Amino acid sequence: MKITTFALTAVLVLSTAPLAYAGPGHEHGHSHGAGGHSHDAPAKIDDKAAIATATKAVASLIEQKQPVDGAALDAEWATTLEADKKISKKGNGYYIVAFSGKDAKTLYVLLSDAGEVYDANYSGKFEGLKE
Repeated sequence: MKITTFALTAVLVLSTAPLAYAGPGHEHGHSHGAGGHSHDAPAKIDDKAAIATATKAVASLIEQKQPVDGAALDAEWATTLEADKKISKKGNGYYIVAFSGKDAKTLYVLLSDAGEVYDANYSGKFEGLKE
């Protein structure tokens, strides 16, 4: 056996050895049952979780001084009352959460129905969003 063949074989054996020792009950979120090999899709969030996720995103944007429409978010957005937060739009795979501000301005946060935050702006229109 050549050195390169031996090294490749050793790497393959060592990299797959831990798999041989994973016993029953050692699954990691997927199934090999009757339906074959499948990976679960991320859990979808509900309206309440979408608002909570958007609220955390706004706090993070403020803390990190990330610009929204070219300017840092005012810390006042972190104090938006729950009654002033609502689902502006819910589409196939996404939510748009609206925060009503004190100056008749509205902040919109776009997130996936799995809770991943994509963008924020004051217009509520997001480029590339399929409605």
